[in-house]
Amino acid sequence: MPGQDQWAQKNGEKIYPPIIKRPPGRPRKNRIKSSDESKRRHKCPRCGEYGHREKTCKNPASQSFDQSETSTSKRLHGKDTKSHSGSGVSGST
Repeated sequence: MPGQDQWAQKNGEKIYPPIIKRPPGRPRKNRIKSSDESKRRHKCPRCGEYGHREKTCKNPASQSFDQSETSTSKRLHGKDTKSHSGSGVSGST
């Protein structure tokens, strides 16, 4: 096939690509899993039941000493509570 500059010139309507429309419904976020992949059952860390997570749990939270201690330590895990000097060297010479 010859190059585009050698094509025959036609006077007529210009052809445009089709207009792309979004399909109706919620957009798919997750990939389609194959049939041999196992399905995981979600267990709620708050009540221990399957089928939902802590965010959507409707059972009242059972607070114990261990849970309140771990939640506090998780909250402070990445933060520095002590003030550090800028140079990192102690003041004694």
